[in-house]
Amino acid sequence: MVTLAVAACTAPHDPADGTSDTRDATVEPGSPSPTQTPDAAGQLAGSSGAPVTNAGKGTLAYYMERIPRFPAPPPPTKLVLPRTPDSAAFQFEIPTTDKVAFLTIDDGTVPHPWALPLLQAANVPVTLFLTTNTIRDHIEYFRALQQAGAVIESHTVSHPQLTTLGYERQKYELCHAADQLGEWYGQRPTLFRPPYGEKNADTLRAAWSCGLLAGFNWRESARNRGVAYQRPDHRVHAGDIILMHFRATFPDDFVAALRAIKAAGLTPAALGDYAHVTPIRTPDAVPRNPL
Repeated sequence: MVTLAVAACTAPHDPADGTSDTRDATVEPGSPSPTQTPDAAGQLAGSSGAPVTNAGKGTLAYYMERIPRFPAPPPPTKLVLPRTPDSAAFQFEIPTTDKVAFLTIDDGTVPHPWALPLLQAANVPVTLFLTTNTIRDHIEYFRALQQAGAVIESHTVSHPQLTTLGYERQKYELCHAADQLGEWYGQRPTLFRPPYGEKNADTLRAAWSCGLLAGFNWRESARNRGVAYQRPDHRVHAGDIILMHFRATFPDDFVAALRAIKAAGLTPAALGDYAHVTPIRTPDAVPRNPL
């Protein structure tokens, strides 16, 4: 099953053309700076060692041959994410020793035509954090990904830098996006990613007020056909959250992320299976656009 989380991290700070952006590498205070591990020619990070046929490089078959195989994820360990009163939880990784990692995909800027067959072939959980203004002309495209098993969560309406906005505007961005996604896809999100991974106390209070229980940053970023790491060992750790985007480089980034997970001896798992908070509060009414 594919659990797809897409987060919107597009222009002005995160171009959709696959170019590098320092905001992709947001780190928790005290964390080491991220470093990029690019693919060697023809070899993606974390190669599974599976035999490769003569499929032409850059074809769909080429990427499908390079998708590693994983065992089913273990039953999720029961845990409750820490948070302050009346605020959503916020994590860079899931505090678990289960041998799992979490692949999330943001924005929706480039609806790559190979995303669906690659997700179906991989058959792993992924989470999509989607920006509603970005995907409104491609609702059916993301519905097909949802039907393939992807889980759709909130990434704001217009992808602003939330920390520059007041509480009410932040609430609109987070909560109206969740409302729209629930309307389009039949299940209202309970998780979110703030654009650029940036949040403040108002962000977490606004999210909690309308039923968004937890927000997420990341530890690794699949981009530019490789994987950027925050830790000096250049390895995915148990519980890590991996970020990628819907970009022109989707096939390379997707396979690179999966191979990095495989190389670490981990299995992709569903982020929502580990995102437990308590108590769950009834959402407040979401305000109309305050502009």
